[in-house]
Amino acid sequence: MNKILLILIIAFGFFACTSTKDLSKENFFDKKWALIKINGLSEKENATFEKAGLKFSSADSVYSGSNGCNMLSGKFHLNGNQIKFEEGLSTKRFCVGIDEEKFFNILRKTNNLKLKGHNLIFLKDKEVLAIFADRKD
Repeated sequence: MNKILLILIIAFGFFACTSTKDLSKENFFDKKWALIKINGLSEKENATFEKAGLKFSSADSVYSGSNGCNMLSGKFHLNGNQIKFEEGLSTKRFCVGIDEEKFFNILRKTNNLKLKGHNLIFLKDKEVLAIFADRKD
């Protein structure tokens, strides 16, 4: 019986360490998040977004970044891990080979964020829409 209890405690500790984290200034804000993957796109389509990324300012609740071609920024509202992006501003350069609308759709649809390790996961309810990674530069 004691062995089972010990195994359960160890298992609980392991899963607790790999669980998602709440968003905070230290692990979410004022970092550069590089887009790794938009779910539902092929590897070739995802490669077109290799320069896409976002940064979230804690001071004024503004997101900024790039969709891989054009710069963008706007306001966001964060309540716990729930997020709402306001329609923002974007430069209007002509972008060959990048379907910018797919990136903007991620922002429109996302209503929840989850941190897992060094990844920031954009969700619509429980559906994974996109994955970003903490860019160290």
